[in-house]
Amino acid sequence: MITQLSTIPAHSIAVRRVGCPHFMAPEVVERRQYGKPVDIWAAGVLLHVLLSGTLPFHGSGRRLAEAICRGKLHIDSSQQWQLVSDSAKDLVQQMLSVDPKQRITIQEVLNHRWLRDRDKGLRIHLGETVEELKKFNARRKLKSCILNAVNSSKWYPYDDSNADSFSDFGDEEVSSCAVATITDSLDDIYCLQETQPQERAHLLVLLDDTHLHTLLELYDRIASKVAPPLRTPLIDAVQSARDAADALRELDHRRDADHRDLQELRDLLCRPHFK
Repeated sequence: MITQLSTIPAHSIAVRRVGCPHFMAPEVVERRQYGKPVDIWAAGVLLHVLLSGTLPFHGSGRRLAEAICRGKLHIDSSQQWQLVSDSAKDLVQQMLSVDPKQRITIQEVLNHRWLRDRDKGLRIHLGETVEELKKFNARRKLKSCILNAVNSSKWYPYDDSNADSFSDFGDEEVSSCAVATITDSLDDIYCLQETQPQERAHLLVLLDDTHLHTLLELYDRIASKVAPPLRTPLIDAVQSARDAADALRELDHRRDADHRDLQELRDLLCRPHFK
C-alpha cells in the first residue's frame, strides 16, 4: 500500500472540499487542485493543537476560510508557545505554509531537527497547553453531545410506517441547518475569546455579525431561564403501560376489534415520551 501511495503525484487534480473545516488547507478551501501537501497541512494543524492546545485558525464559515487562506500564525505572541522549542515552532510554521509548493514534505518532516533530536530535548511540563487542551476537548464533547441529542430517537415524535417517506425530508434539512448553526456559533464564541489583538479587523467583523448577536441573546435567555420542576410519573405508570399492552394483545384476536384503532394506540404507546 505504501508503494502504491508513493506513486501518486504530489499535486493531483482533486478539487472537492473534504474533511473537517478547521483542518482544510488553503488550496482545499479555495477549491484549487490539491494533493499530498494537504495532508501535511492537516498534520500541522494537529501538531499545533498538541503543542499549544489551540487550533491555529478560529471562526466558522467564511471567516474561518479567510483565516486559513491568510495563514497568519500567532506563535510568537501566544503565551502557550513560550515554553515550546524554536525547532518545534519552525516545524509547525513550515507545515502550515500557505503555498503548497513551499510547504515541507513528509520526508522533510521526518528529517526535521525537532524529530531527529527529540531525545536531546528538555522535558518541560507545558501547563498552559494542558489547560487549553482540556478546554479544546470540552468544546469537542459539547459538539458531540449536540449531535448525539439530535440523532437520538427522542428527537423525533414517532415512527409512522404508513407515512410518506418524503414527508419529513424538509424537516430533516431544517434540523441539519439548525444544528450546523449551533455548532458554528460555538466556534465563533471561541473566536471572540481567543482572537489576538493583532487580528483586530477580524474581531470587528465578528462583533458586527447580527446573526451571532441574535444567537448570543438567545443563549443568554436560555441560561437565565429557571427550569420548571419536573413532573414525577405516577407510581403505577409502568404497570398501567404493561396492562395496556396486554389488553392490546388480547384484542388482536377478536374479530370485532378495529385493528386500525389498535395500531394507532400501539403507536402512541411506542412514542419516546411514553417510554
